[in-house]
Amino acid sequence: MSSSSKPHFRFKQFSVWHDQCAMKVSTDAVLLGAWSSIPSDKIGDRSFKCPNIITQPQMPLRILDIGTGTGILSLMLAQRLSAVNSNVTKALNSTLKPTLANQFEITAVELMDDAATQAAYNFKQSLWHEQLTVINQDIQLWSKHANVCFNHIICNPPYFTNALKGESNKRNEARHNDNLSFKGLLQVASHLLVQNGTFELILPTSEFELFNALIDPNVWLLSRAINVKHNERSEPIRKLIRLVKREKSTATSEIRQAMKAEKGEIIIRNPDNNYHQSFVDLCKDFYLKM
Repeated sequence: MSSSSKPHFRFKQFSVWHDQCAMKVSTDAVLLGAWSSIPSDKIGDRSFKCPNIITQPQMPLRILDIGTGTGILSLMLAQRLSAVNSNVTKALNSTLKPTLANQFEITAVELMDDAATQAAYNFKQSLWHEQLTVINQDIQLWSKHANVCFNHIICNPPYFTNALKGESNKRNEARHNDNLSFKGLLQVASHLLVQNGTFELILPTSEFELFNALIDPNVWLLSRAINVKHNERSEPIRKLIRLVKREKSTATSEIRQAMKAEKGEIIIRNPDNNYHQSFVDLCKDFYLKM
């Protein structure tokens, strides 16, 4: 959806420079970053199972941002997790506070050199620069050698499949999934997630059916698929999707209960073109004029 033509975009707690990126700050990214069900309840609880490494009791909460672009999703999640972390430490005895400092790490992987450089700059200027890391590499290659698992993965993916391309090669690479298919994306996420870890993304409704057909029910549980509409009368234009990596021991009753998870829709604009209340409630912690 719409993106800014300015060289940078200011939010309440951070700024995002995007003049060197093929894909600018967009409503899609803001929606996903604000809606994401980051596992903040896991702060202080590291008893997760990871097939790739031996986990330790005090491991930080780990988040992976695939195809970070400007780094906006990582910055939004860092803001939200920082707020949670602050609330947790206030509730604890002061002698325990040092053990909760910096209890999350966000790794942002980006294929395109210009975007990776700009994301690194945006991270360095932020309040959470110590928790944010950029890796300039193909996610499929990197994942094969990554000695780490993540509690949560987020992605605003290149989603056009076999679609007409424009004149800009960089923009085509950012928007079309020639280098990272939906199947490849699901494989990477499955490989890098802990059991019961979450994978969230946003897709056009037209691409959701293609994506949904590739979801292996033995690996994934589709727990949320929320419609996004431009206004109350329009057809849905986006899907906010949440997948949970299933444990083999997941009982049928648990699966059925999970399938009853959040249903609903987000509407962006009112008939008078002002923001709809559902959009304001979701994004008010980020947009300056909300």
